[in-house]
Amino acid sequence: MKKIVALASLIIACFSANIALAQHSSDEYAAITKTLSYYIEGGTNRDSATFAKAFMTDGQMIFMHKDTVKILSLKDFVGGMKPGEKLNRTCRITNIQLYGNAATARLELVYETHTFVDFMNMLKTSDGWKIVNKIFYREDKPKEQTPAQAKK
Repeated sequence: MKKIVALASLIIACFSANIALAQHSSDEYAAITKTLSYYIEGGTNRDSATFAKAFMTDGQMIFMHKDTVKILSLKDFVGGMKPGEKLNRTCRITNIQLYGNAATARLELVYETHTFVDFMNMLKTSDGWKIVNKIFYREDKPKEQTPAQAKK
């Protein structure tokens, strides 16, 4: 009987720990999503103040340009935002992976002529979750052919 009580207590303790962990993770996912929304909304609306909230200023953006690796500081990336009309794009967070105070996120930003796939590395700082590193891939959409071009 003591073994059954001990086993039941262990199962209850594990279940309670999982509930607490799930709640903690849910709160963290919400906080990560909030940071990513600063990136998405600030970028879409060309609002540099909102955009900047997503980033740790001494982070980097690394990307390929004409078969060459380019590195740009996130401070320069944010500083390069020019005010203008709202961008016509559809954005979505497709994946978040969380491990303690580190996380990765994958986003898709779909424009009329191309799609960006962004991979964000994030850390939980004293100021909350921040993007510390960004890499991306740009994929151009095939150009639509006119009926005359299609016949060739």
